[in-house]
Amino acid sequence: FVNAGQPGFGTGTIITLYGARLRKLDPDIAVVFPGDINQDLDWLTKQQGLDTRHYIPSMLARVSVLWAKVEKNFRIVELQRNAFSRAGKVRVKLPLLADRFKGRLAKLTSMLRKDGVATVIVKIGSQLRPDQSREEQIEAANTALFFMPKVAVPDLIATRLRFNDVIDTLAPRMGYDVLDSALSIPADPAHYTDTVHFTPAGSALMARATAKEMLASPVVRRQLAKRDVR
Repeated sequence: FVNAGQPGFGTGTIITLYGARLRKLDPDIAVVFPGDINQDLDWLTKQQGLDTRHYIPSMLARVSVLWAKVEKNFRIVELQRNAFSRAGKVRVKLPLLADRFKGRLAKLTSMLRKDGVATVIVKIGSQLRPDQSREEQIEAANTALFFMPKVAVPDLIATRLRFNDVIDTLAPRMGYDVLDSALSIPADPAHYTDTVHFTPAGSALMARATAKEMLASPVVRRQLAKRDVR
């Protein structure tokens, strides 16, 4: 088992990593959990001439960790108050972002299929859900708001849903299976430390759900049969 993931890795980075280092390992199965949303929204923000910096520390904050934490907390409160406003924020173009993601995902899965690697793509999960109240969404979006201050909460949700649609619609053509395990994790502080990262309890639940879905995956089962793994 090789954990080749790194924080914030999107499919573009995975393509480079696979070609440069992972292909030579001759993997049997690839489990891909895309981290493209932040990168694509940052790209679009820059395209529209907006500042992507999420926090600019004062001179005092540069020398005092305590004061830096105070500043960041005030910044988060400010962002939460404007979480649903699109004034001064990026105009999210879902078709454009979806096409960019689709192209990268198709290229990656095509490489893996050509090399005979059974591939499963895990849908992108989050503590931030469309069926939550506004108050729950603001709380769940804490780190997303901080690191992507130029994106309104409804657009954060819509982007993730569209990217998951891309994962679903591309699957029949590219021959990979889709796992819903990340969508099954309860959206609460017991399972999430922030918008996207799990607590130990969330990680354990994610591991069990992913393993269960992989063992039921036709793509994975065919690969195991080829290797005579029972």
